[in-house]
Amino acid sequence: MAIEFAVVADDTRAVEIEVLEVSKKVYYARYVVIATAFNRPQMNAICAKLRDVANDEYGMSVPKSASQQGDWACLDCYDVVVHVFSPQSRTHYDLDGLYRGAEKVALPFVTETRGGREDEFEYVEDDEEDLEEDEFELFE
Repeated sequence: MAIEFAVVADDTRAVEIEVLEVSKKVYYARYVVIATAFNRPQMNAICAKLRDVANDEYGMSVPKSASQQGDWACLDCYDVVVHVFSPQSRTHYDLDGLYRGAEKVALPFVTETRGGREDEFEYVEDDEEDLEEDEFELFE
């Protein structure tokens, strides 16, 4: 199941995908899947596809609320826990470092790296002052 989740994440263009065997380090899972997404729609798509695979193929009942707003989504699928991060959150929370001694599971594909795409997940909020300056000028 963990490898299938990694393949789904790769098919949805996630990068830096890792599957770690963590049963000797933690009690709550056998495998952890870690992936990086570059924007909220991509993160939602990855989580939706993973949820569908878990529910349809493995008989689980992973709720839609499993993928929450923010820059880190976590899906708990019993023996497999999936973390989908923004680049900044992945660096900040450093689960790769937390599970440093865990055995990496070989994947049936070569995962991409970020390649300098660190800041693509930033949120942009409109400033009301900027909106007023951009209004159309009326001619009489």
